[in-house]
Amino acid sequence: MKALRIEKYGGPEVMQIAEVFVPEPGAGEVRAVVGKTFALDDAVDAFNHMQRRESIGKVIITP
Repeated sequence: MKALRIEKYGGPEVMQIAEVFVPEPGAGEVRAVVGKTFALDDAVDAFNHMQRRESIGKVIITP
């Protein structure tokens, strides 16, 4: 399986994207699906998002 990693953000002339290999999960491992990420300051929005059941996958709150 392959994924894309954004290494530099910006417009088309600045953005850098790398294709990376993502290994398949082994025995006893699971691949979590991230549905949406929120900043810590938006934790209330994240909770409301989960309550409304709008997400498929994990909801992540980042510092």
